[in-house]
Amino acid sequence: FTLLAYGADGYRAIVEACCACAAHLGERIAASAQFRLLAPVRMNVVVFTLQRDALSAEHVRDFLQRLHATGQVFVTPTTYNGTPALRAAFSNWRTTVEDVEVVWAAMVTAAQASMQDRGEASDERT
Repeated sequence: FTLLAYGADGYRAIVEACCACAAHLGERIAASAQFRLLAPVRMNVVVFTLQRDALSAEHVRDFLQRLHATGQVFVTPTTYNGTPALRAAFSNWRTTVEDVEVVWAAMVTAAQASMQDRGEASDERT
């Protein structure tokens, strides 16, 4: 139905916007000391994890619970090549790069809180 509603050009614009949002988040993660990209961002999905010396599934679960508690962001847990990870998939036609900045701020805050509770140091800035 979306192809009928928006036409090929409209559909293309939606897909390109979702891919641009994923690329923007991927760039933020790649430049971060708190997160690590696990795969290249090729379309609308970003696969990443926390940057920890001894990363565990518990670290990822704790971060994810804090992130979801904000009510601003929904990402899903996954495993990539045996590494506990997270997946952000962009598919809503209304999501913008400005929304990605909201996501990024929430991610940084959740990571900082998680690290502080575990007694780890963090100097990441939004």
